[in-house]
Amino acid sequence: MSAATTSWHSVSAAEAVAATGSGPQGLSAAEADRRLRDLGPNELAPPRPSSAAAVLGAQFRGVVVLLLVTAAAVSLAMGDRLDATAIGVVIGINAILGFTLELRARRPWKR
Repeated sequence: MSAATTSWHSVSAAEAVAATGSGPQGLSAAEADRRLRDLGPNELAPPRPSSAAAVLGAQFRGVVVLLLVTAAAVSLAMGDRLDATAIGVVIGINAILGFTLELRARRPWKR
């Protein structure tokens, strides 16, 4: 049973313990030290930061925004510039708010 290809959700606890070379009490200190030395720490790599342009572009990929863009285009094609402008303003406000909130959420806490 390979750890990389095992569907861990479908094996019993006893099978998982046996497959990982552990036991009911966990790993011994020596085995834990060896695995840390050989395999490295058990942690995820930090996510790559997104550029401001990517965050802004993501604001225009939602289904609702695409519907609004389509509605604005149809209004403009029908000669209703006021409705098209109003829809465009709503799209712009949504993009600005979403962009600002997303950037704040992605910024790490500073003390």
